[in-house]
Amino acid sequence: MHAAIGAERPTSRLLTVAEVADELRVSYQGCLGMVRRGTVPASRIGKSYRVRREDLDALVTPVPAVGGR
Repeated sequence: MHAAIGAERPTSRLLTVAEVADELRVSYQGCLGMVRRGTVPASRIGKSYRVRREDLDALVTPVPAVGGR
């Protein structure tokens, strides 16, 4: 028996630029600019961009300061 397509890969929710903009509370155009500059990692699918949920979470997760006051 063959495994279902994609069964070996963990599923990752793909977000649209509009969904990312809403979560980051920035405008659609601002978010699109961040995607085009590479600030927000995204993949091009057809004529649109998609952002992996994990990438967005990593972007907004605070990093502890090292050697700070």
